[in-house]
Amino acid sequence: MLSSRQAPHWTAFLNSDPDYAPFGIACLRGLTLARIGLVLLACTVFVVRNSTNAMFSAPFGEWLADVGAFLGTQFVSYVPMLIVVTIADNLTAGTSARRRIAWLACAVVVGSIAYTATYIALFPDFHPGYADLTMKKWALSVATKSLRALLYGGLFTTLLYFVRQERETSAELHRTQMNRLDLDREMTEAQLQALQAQIEPHFLFNTLATVRRLYQVDRTQGKRMIRDLSTYLRAALPGMRETSSTLRQELAMAQAYLDVQKVRMDQRLNVEVIVAPELLDASLPPMMLQTLVENAIKHGLNPLPQGGTIRIAVSRENADLKIEIADDGIGFQKTSGSGVGLANTRARLATLYGAQAHLVLDANPAGGVTATLTLPIRDGRAESSTP
Repeated sequence: MLSSRQAPHWTAFLNSDPDYAPFGIACLRGLTLARIGLVLLACTVFVVRNSTNAMFSAPFGEWLADVGAFLGTQFVSYVPMLIVVTIADNLTAGTSARRRIAWLACAVVVGSIAYTATYIALFPDFHPGYADLTMKKWALSVATKSLRALLYGGLFTTLLYFVRQERETSAELHRTQMNRLDLDREMTEAQLQALQAQIEPHFLFNTLATVRRLYQVDRTQGKRMIRDLSTYLRAALPGMRETSSTLRQELAMAQAYLDVQKVRMDQRLNVEVIVAPELLDASLPPMMLQTLVENAIKHGLNPLPQGGTIRIAVSRENADLKIEIADDGIGFQKTSGSGVGLANTRARLATLYGAQAHLVLDANPAGGVTATLTLPIRDGRAESSTP
């Protein structure tokens, strides 16, 4: 079906815009300057080729005038065919190849007849009886011109058909690629949201269970922990569903979480944070630092009666942001690195950064584990401002 969208401004004709519709007529869309120029070029080649012999037998000025008149006659005679073929091309856009070829073939036949009729009307000397032109010779000449128009029109229409097919194929391929990119982006976002949704209840359920146990043992400490947990949730919940965050925000969230854990562990937990101020606005996926800190507490320090120290160090390494979460806890166990939090962290890194980011767990010589998170440095302020 022919598109009903509004045609571009007439200046698009000079730029050979294939969407330009002359005089606002939709069925003439594609009648561009380039297409008209191609027909004029073909007519010029034909006229010069057939007028070469006369160039040496007549004055040059007279020969040039005759060539110009002959060229004008040929070009005007081919215009009806060009129009008919263009209309057929537009009317069959989006239809089957067989139907389109049939319509274009009929358009070429009609155009060759229109060419001959126009040529006879424009050439006053071309009629029976002029210069002893018999009816038989006239009919033969008419048939010859019709066949020639049919041949040339068929060749140029075939060229038009393949060019149009290639353009439509390229446009369809482009649309397919864009749709695939949109689908990949939607799948990536859905995957990230699913992974993040798994992390959130994992942290919250563990923390609430700890609050309940502590509240049963020591009401004063339980009340304090509920207050600190409330403070943490007010800071953390608004950002849990965000797709981007900054190191500053994630450190504040981790610090609030550690404040909650300090109430539970009392003097058994020490915290050290070392970070360069210029890195605070670096982009960091939400809850990723929180997950690693929680893992260090749960699997490293909590099982030890004496507790220990957790150290968060952030530095720049070339074009990467390097975050180290180290503890002096019990070290690797059978389940270390296989929990939901670490598995989802690795999956989120692979989805967001591919091979540019990674998470490595190393055993510390003095005991405990260091989780090293490496990812490209990006400005989190710019990402958060992007719609």
